[in-house]
Amino acid sequence: MNIIRIISVYFIITIHLLSAGDYIYQEIRVFHSDPSTLQSLNNLGIPLDHVRKNKDESLDLVVTVQEGHALMKIGIPFDVLQHDLTEYFVSRSNPDIERDFPLGSMLGNYTLLQAEAQMDTLRNLYPGFVSQKDSIGTTIEGRTIWALKVSDNPGIDEDEPEVLYTGLTHAREPLSMMNLFYFIRWLCENYNSDITAEFLVDHREMWFVPIINPDGYVYN
Repeated sequence: MNIIRIISVYFIITIHLLSAGDYIYQEIRVFHSDPSTLQSLNNLGIPLDHVRKNKDESLDLVVTVQEGHALMKIGIPFDVLQHDLTEYFVSRSNPDIERDFPLGSMLGNYTLLQAEAQMDTLRNLYPGFVSQKDSIGTTIEGRTIWALKVSDNPGIDEDEPEVLYTGLTHAREPLSMMNLFYFIRWLCENYNSDITAEFLVDHREMWFVPIINPDGYVYN
């Protein structure tokens, strides 16, 4: 009976470790980028859309621990550049530089919840320029897509040229979102001191959708 229990515990632990490896991502450098190697990577289901090719023909790419084991089994040599990318990026997520622009917790970028909160913050700070955030629909996974307007009368539909700014169409490009938040703050903070900011706020209705792809961003 004890032997059966020991075997059962060993089996459960093994399965747990194997499944955990599926969620540990590593950055590796594969030494060759010939067609045969690329085909082998593709056959294993390793994504090749974000591969960096170096001058020496080596490839830098991201794989799970289990995918790394599969590469070793078929004889593809590689070096591990980062053993745990999650830990690596978390360790770098606290910026050393103090700025007058509030940064988020994800390497300076806002998470989805932080971005939504920032939209409310901007409304509270600049109610004369920034509208309340407005839903323009929901995603296939049920998340709200939020928009806000910047103008001299944000609550009124005036007869002015309208401009649409969107960010995060691609889930791995959070700077597109951060630039929009920075631009909104610049417009509001410089309205009384910069003629360009004053003109844009007074003579345009600027609509901002900072995260047009929230499902993809949450996945990222």
